[in-house]
Amino acid sequence: MINRETDSRIDQLERTNPKTIRESVSKADMQAIRQEGTISVTKSSAGPGGQNVNKTAKTAEFRWTPADSTILNDAEKERVTNWMQKNKPSQFVGEGEIYITSTRNKSLASNKRDVMKILHEYLSEALKIQKVRKVTKPSRSTKEKRLKNKKTVGRLKKQRGSVTDW
Repeated sequence: MINRETDSRIDQLERTNPKTIRESVSKADMQAIRQEGTISVTKSSAGPGGQNVNKTAKTAEFRWTPADSTILNDAEKERVTNWMQKNKPSQFVGEGEIYITSTRNKSLASNKRDVMKILHEYLSEALKIQKVRKVTKPSRSTKEKRLKNKKTVGRLKKQRGSVTDW
């Protein structure tokens, strides 16, 4: 599970050398990741294709372990692992392995491209550095509007009151 200790370790890695984590993954890196992972093909009856869908293999499955990657550095590996555990736990299986399947298209080649596209989206999202929210106080006019609204709602509720005459 993700905890504060892990988050602080990632922050520490980023602070020591902020350029070590890239914003997204390039096409060349995706090609190398495809070489590191394994793509398998299975038959599937889901998705478009009519009766022919039962005869052809069209499901593309991709498995890749970020911890064993030579493309990502340690900080990126940790960030990807934590993001997958937090946001896509059903696709983060076994010993830290990412497992993605696709049956969206009729052709196997399209599904293979789709699997790599999904992985690219996941990696880009995981490597994106979140901006720290700057805490601000509400302005005076905002406070006044909120209090005015509370008073009007309170008056409305008071008017509803219980009926005493029967």
